[in-house]
Amino acid sequence: MMKLTVAVPNYNGGENLKRSIESCKWIKVPKNDYEILIADNKSTDDSIDIINDMKKEFTNIRLIQNEKNLGRIQNWNISIEKAKGRYLIFLFANDLINEKNNIHESLQNLDS
Repeated sequence: MMKLTVAVPNYNGGENLKRSIESCKWIKVPKNDYEILIADNKSTDDSIDIINDMKKEFTNIRLIQNEKNLGRIQNWNISIEKAKGRYLIFLFANDLINEKNNIHESLQNLDS
């Protein structure tokens, strides 16, 4: 089982979404041990194009596209249901992973 899912529920996140995904470079966990799961809630902006472009750099992105807008909470639930990681953190389009994060230490503590 994968160690971590970074769940990113999205609706029209656009450039904020791009910055949010880019901040995942600060996660000190091997890329093959975590996924960036983006649950898109039928965005009407360029979010899907941004995500597909980001897949070139972040090969651990997995995109789920809802067929219709399910509402905020249901999209969060989809993120949880589809996660492959043992642990999950939410990262919203307006959020950034801090360069000095301790996610890797938190995962080690949870494992012990």
